[in-house]
Amino acid sequence: MTFAAWLSVGDTANIGDGDFLPPYNDVLLGYWDKLELRLYNLRHNLSLDGQPLNLPLYATPVDPKTLQRQQAGGDGTGSSPAGGQGSVQGWRYPLLVERARSAVSLLTQFGNSLQTTLEHQDNEKMTLLLQTQQQAILKQQHDIQQNNLKGLQHSLTALQASRDGATLRQKHYSDLINGGLSAAEIAGLTLRSTAMITNGVATGLLIAGGIANAVPNVFGLANGGSEWGAPLIGSGQATQVGAGIQDQSAGISEVTAGYQRRQEEWALQRDIADNEITQLDVQIQSLQEQITMAQKQITLSETEQANAQAIYDLQTTRFTGQALYNWMAGRLSALYYQMYDSTLPICLQAKAALVQELGEKESDSLFQVPVWNDLWQGLLAGEGLSSELQKLDAIWLARGGIGLEAIRTVSLDTLFGTGTLSENINKVLNGETVSPSGGVTLALIGDIFQATLDLSQLGLDNSYNLGNEKKRRIKRIAVTLPTLLGPYQDLEATLAMGAEIAALSHGVNDGGRFVTDFNDSRFLPFEGRDATTGTLELNIFHAGKEGTQHELVANLSDIIVHLNYIIRDA
Repeated sequence: MTFAAWLSVGDTANIGDGDFLPPYNDVLLGYWDKLELRLYNLRHNLSLDGQPLNLPLYATPVDPKTLQRQQAGGDGTGSSPAGGQGSVQGWRYPLLVERARSAVSLLTQFGNSLQTTLEHQDNEKMTLLLQTQQQAILKQQHDIQQNNLKGLQHSLTALQASRDGATLRQKHYSDLINGGLSAAEIAGLTLRSTAMITNGVATGLLIAGGIANAVPNVFGLANGGSEWGAPLIGSGQATQVGAGIQDQSAGISEVTAGYQRRQEEWALQRDIADNEITQLDVQIQSLQEQITMAQKQITLSETEQANAQAIYDLQTTRFTGQALYNWMAGRLSALYYQMYDSTLPICLQAKAALVQELGEKESDSLFQVPVWNDLWQGLLAGEGLSSELQKLDAIWLARGGIGLEAIRTVSLDTLFGTGTLSENINKVLNGETVSPSGGVTLALIGDIFQATLDLSQLGLDNSYNLGNEKKRRIKRIAVTLPTLLGPYQDLEATLAMGAEIAALSHGVNDGGRFVTDFNDSRFLPFEGRDATTGTLELNIFHAGKEGTQHELVANLSDIIVHLNYIIRDA
């Protein structure tokens, strides 16, 4: 069974899921709520934000291109427009502008708080980013120091191996020096010496042999038996043997000198090995100190890493951290917009009060350029509204004290050209119809007596010979009803002009207020309206034959209107 069929039947027993119902679609329900809210605002003359609209009945539709230009002039997408007119709530400009200035000041404080919170939020993000980067850098530094330590340890191993080699060479050469000549070398020198001695003995024998050959070995009468060259031969052989002995002696000297040079070379190599050992010891000591320093650097790096991790943990877990500032930024943004949404109508009311009081058109351009920009969280909206309020103050100071104060007292009996006003009132009370005259209309509607006055018939547009280029604004309207009133007797009547109504109670210069105070913070009834146009309507209730105020109306001899107005430049 489909969901639509279930809705049409309304019986849950036919659904396959038994007692379980389909879940609600919160998104769809939210759409219905939004549509209902929009329709309510539309039908009650409210803006999308729920603020009252004060638009003429046949106001010109807003040009979409104008809205586009406003957004291009600084307004972000979806932002609240600053244009529009505020509705007059009966308060004068000085009071409203002070209230608006206080609200704008509070809005500015909210904006500053939001800006500070956003700065803290960005600073927290930057701090966390720096902490993360610092941890990565410290880890890289730790790895580099570990590699440096390994390199130093390898260098130490190489130096120790070099020292061992130098020590081995030093020991080897020392042993050679201390050991002297080897047995074979000594035997060789001994044999050389023995051979030289043997050669010396052989030399003597050769000489002796030569001499012996020279002696005659025949004794008798015969001549001969002697070799006269034998001595020379023996001498030559002896000389040759002597040269061999000298050669052997030179060879022994050369070998001995070679052994001495070799020993000196061994001593040099031993000394060089000793020097290398000394240098290597110094290098090994320096390298050991470097290794110790590298180990301390690694320990320091590990401590820095631990400290950085502790700081990062504190940054991410402390109460006044990024999460708090994220929440504060969101909350302040919502409150800031709500504050702006409630401040802007007060500013527009101040503008409307200025227009009503002075009739100035110079203020039409104010509060038209949007001061809220969603792209920048609406920052500086308070400063923008404050600037517009300052312009309103400039207009107020320039135009507020300028104007002619005039009074016009109007007698309806004088204006009504056909008969006296009292006679015509009684005709109306008796059910007769009286034609309008002089801009005055009399009628009885039910049990309500109604008298209307067309202000355009008073000729105020050219009063004081100033012409119609001057603007005439009503300051106060009061009514005097000359009739018979008993002691402590009041009347029930209203004076209306357009949608504005004032209640009349005593009928003697009655303006609808308990006390007439031109410096009151509230507008007087009908104040600020155009004095040259419009219809003034007086309604006296219970004026029928059975009404409680019938005699009061029947005894009216006149209706006097006291009109206070101000003449200013248009």
